[in-house]
Amino acid sequence: MIARMSSSAAPAPATQVPTRESLDPRYTWDLTSIFPNWEAWEAAFAELDAGIGAYTKYEGTLGQGAEQLLRALRDRDALGQLSFRVWYYPSLQYDEDQRNNTINARRQRVQLLIARWQQATSWFQPELLKLPLDTVRQWMASSAALAVYRFAIEEVFRLQAHVLNEQGEKLLSLSDRLGSVPRDAYAALSTADARFQTITLSTGESTQVSYGQYRKLI
Repeated sequence: MIARMSSSAAPAPATQVPTRESLDPRYTWDLTSIFPNWEAWEAAFAELDAGIGAYTKYEGTLGQGAEQLLRALRDRDALGQLSFRVWYYPSLQYDEDQRNNTINARRQRVQLLIARWQQATSWFQPELLKLPLDTVRQWMASSAALAVYRFAIEEVFRLQAHVLNEQGEKLLSLSDRLGSVPRDAYAALSTADARFQTITLSTGESTQVSYGQYRKLI
């Protein structure tokens, strides 16, 4: 179909971008699989906040042996999994309507918390790299649970030349929050603040040319 102005016949009713409320729930996200409500999300947010603070207990202890390294890795995994849930619940709701500033504020709270999580664990790789690789391999050989992390551990050592010292990694982690600013600005300008034009197709139908409608038309 080719877009053109219709001069002879009256244009057909315009096809507007549908609102979320008008869609069949089958075609919308069910985010209750992440959290049932905002109260549960707030509780998980508080749990993640506390966990980030508690994780500092591992700093300076990785050399104590296989069991201590395993505990540090498992707790880091648990916090990482929790952070994904805490992040995606407001993030996906924000994607549903980027004009909702209340949800965006919650999303930004998580961004700040995850930035603090990056800062709180910036010491981990430099400290791990201070351990002799042969020693860490012996630990993995004697601990099946620790051996699960073999690829992740060996990958850190493989990329050793690209890891800064503890001060450098901490400084780098401080830039994490700033890195998302250009992406967030583009998302706001191209979706929430955009005003989509209405065009008339060769069929006489009028339609708004949003991103979704454009893909549908072509």
